[in-house]
Amino acid sequence: MPQKRYHAGRMILSEDAGVWHLRIRLGATDELQLKTCLETSDQEEAIFKAERIYADFKRRHSAGGADRILCWQCIHWEAVPADCSFGWPEARQTGGRFAAQCSVFKACSTRK
Repeated sequence: MPQKRYHAGRMILSEDAGVWHLRIRLGATDELQLKTCLETSDQEEAIFKAERIYADFKRRHSAGGADRILCWQCIHWEAVPADCSFGWPEARQTGGRFAAQCSVFKACSTRK
């Protein structure tokens, strides 16, 4: 089952039985995660659909907390292991609320 990762691992495309599936993980809660079937076997079409869904999903869920900076809005956040790539324990254990005080925080360019 081939997988392709985009947006620092926040968007994962995987092929299963010739059909592409999408998994999005913007944060640790269920509200910030999405799994769906793209209902296509064409890789280019799957990427196009996935990018559109990702942009809509991210915009919908970042609007409510646009003024609150969280760890998973940082380019150093690795969504698949749900961990900060620098290894700061505060990122996972406190719900990411120390991102505003983090000396290496750099916002994702896709954040609205």
